[in-house]
Amino acid sequence: MSDNEPTMKRTFSQSCIQLGCSDHYLNKQLEHAFTSEKIDGENVNCELTQELFRDIKFIVGSVRRGHKQQNLSRKFILYGETRFRGAYQMLKVFLSVFNEVASILDNKLFAIYL
Repeated sequence: MSDNEPTMKRTFSQSCIQLGCSDHYLNKQLEHAFTSEKIDGENVNCELTQELFRDIKFIVGSVRRGHKQQNLSRKFILYGETRFRGAYQMLKVFLSVFNEVASILDNKLFAIYL
Protein backbone atom coordinates (compact mmCIF):
# COMPACT_ATOMS: atom_id res chain seq x y z
CA MET A 1 0.00 0.00 0.00
CA SER A 2 1.12 3.51 -0.62
CA ASP A 3 -0.04 7.06 -0.28
CA ASN A 4 -3.55 7.25 1.20
CA GLU A 5 -4.68 3.71 0.45
CA PRO A 6 -5.15 2.55 4.08
CA THR A 7 -7.59 5.40 4.65
CA MET A 8 -9.37 4.62 1.39
CA LYS A 9 -9.78 0.95 2.29
CA ARG A 10 -11.06 1.78 5.75
CA THR A 11 -13.48 4.31 4.30
CA PHE A 12 -15.02 2.01 1.73
CA SER A 13 -15.16 -1.00 4.06
CA GLN A 14 -17.14 1.03 6.61
CA SER A 15 -19.93 2.17 4.29
CA CYS A 16 -18.21 5.50 3.61
CA ILE A 17 -18.28 6.77 7.19
CA GLN A 18 -15.10 8.74 6.52
CA LEU A 19 -14.54 10.66 3.34
CA GLY A 20 -11.34 12.27 2.26
CA CYS A 21 -10.43 13.99 -0.96
CA SER A 22 -12.56 12.43 -3.70
CA ASP A 23 -10.19 13.65 -6.41
CA HIS A 24 -7.37 11.77 -4.73
CA TYR A 25 -9.45 8.58 -4.51
CA LEU A 26 -10.37 8.74 -8.19
CA ASN A 27 -6.76 9.48 -9.08
CA LYS A 28 -5.58 6.38 -7.17
CA GLN A 29 -8.22 4.20 -8.84
CA LEU A 30 -7.09 5.31 -12.29
CA GLU A 31 -3.45 4.80 -11.36
CA HIS A 32 -4.14 1.23 -10.26
CA ALA A 33 -6.19 0.49 -13.36
CA PHE A 34 -3.29 1.56 -15.58
CA THR A 35 -0.35 0.21 -13.57
CA SER A 36 -1.32 -2.59 -11.14
CA GLU A 37 -1.77 -6.23 -12.03
CA LYS A 38 -3.52 -7.08 -8.76
CA ILE A 39 -5.36 -5.11 -6.11
CA ASP A 40 -6.04 -6.86 -2.80
CA GLY A 41 -5.20 -10.22 -4.37
CA GLU A 42 -7.66 -9.85 -7.25
CA ASN A 43 -6.64 -9.38 -10.87
CA VAL A 44 -7.29 -5.94 -12.30
CA ASN A 45 -8.14 -7.39 -15.76
CA CYS A 46 -7.03 -4.34 -17.75
CA GLU A 47 -4.22 -6.02 -19.70
CA LEU A 48 -4.86 -4.33 -23.05
CA THR A 49 -5.19 -0.90 -21.48
CA GLN A 50 -2.09 -1.43 -19.37
CA GLU A 51 -0.08 -2.65 -22.35
CA LEU A 52 -1.14 0.37 -24.42
CA PHE A 53 -0.29 2.70 -21.53
CA ARG A 54 3.18 1.10 -21.09
CA ASP A 55 3.86 1.35 -24.83
CA ILE A 56 2.87 5.02 -25.00
CA LYS A 57 4.88 5.81 -21.87
CA PHE A 58 7.94 4.07 -23.36
CA ILE A 59 7.62 5.87 -26.70
CA VAL A 60 7.13 9.25 -25.02
CA GLY A 61 10.10 8.63 -22.71
CA SER A 62 12.32 7.56 -25.61
CA VAL A 63 11.38 10.48 -27.85
CA ARG A 64 11.66 13.05 -25.03
CA ARG A 65 15.31 12.10 -24.51
CA GLY A 66 16.18 12.83 -28.13
CA HIS A 67 16.12 15.78 -30.48
CA LYS A 68 13.42 14.25 -32.70
CA GLN A 69 10.71 15.70 -30.48
CA GLN A 70 11.40 19.06 -32.15
CA ASN A 71 9.80 17.69 -35.32
CA LEU A 72 6.42 17.29 -33.60
CA SER A 73 3.76 19.97 -33.56
CA ARG A 74 3.43 19.58 -29.77
CA LYS A 75 5.96 18.64 -27.14
CA PHE A 76 5.43 15.32 -25.34
CA ILE A 77 4.62 15.36 -21.63
CA LEU A 78 5.84 12.50 -19.45
CA TYR A 79 3.82 12.18 -16.28
CA GLY A 80 5.43 12.02 -12.86
CA GLU A 81 4.92 9.00 -10.63
CA THR A 82 3.66 11.16 -7.75
CA ARG A 83 0.88 12.87 -9.72
CA PHE A 84 -0.90 10.37 -11.91
CA ARG A 85 -3.23 13.01 -13.36
CA GLY A 86 -0.31 13.89 -15.65
CA ALA A 87 -0.97 10.58 -17.40
CA TYR A 88 -4.11 12.13 -18.88
CA GLN A 89 -2.05 15.00 -20.27
CA MET A 90 0.55 12.56 -21.64
CA LEU A 91 -2.15 10.53 -23.41
CA LYS A 92 -3.91 13.66 -24.70
CA VAL A 93 -0.72 15.07 -26.26
CA PHE A 94 0.22 11.65 -27.68
CA LEU A 95 -3.20 11.39 -29.32
CA SER A 96 -2.89 14.89 -30.79
CA VAL A 97 0.44 14.06 -32.49
CA PHE A 98 -0.26 10.38 -33.18
CA ASN A 99 -0.10 10.80 -36.97
CA GLU A 100 3.32 12.46 -36.67
CA VAL A 101 4.88 9.85 -34.38
CA ALA A 102 5.73 7.30 -37.09
CA SER A 103 7.97 9.83 -38.84
CA ILE A 104 10.18 10.34 -35.77
CA LEU A 105 10.50 6.79 -34.43
CA ASP A 106 13.85 5.15 -35.02
CA ASN A 107 13.91 1.77 -36.78
CA LYS A 108 13.97 -0.22 -33.53
CA LEU A 109 10.92 1.50 -32.03
CA PHE A 110 9.14 1.55 -35.38
CA ALA A 111 9.52 -2.22 -35.76
CA ILE A 112 8.25 -2.85 -32.24
CA TYR A 113 5.24 -0.55 -32.17
CA LEU A 114 3.97 -0.09 -35.72
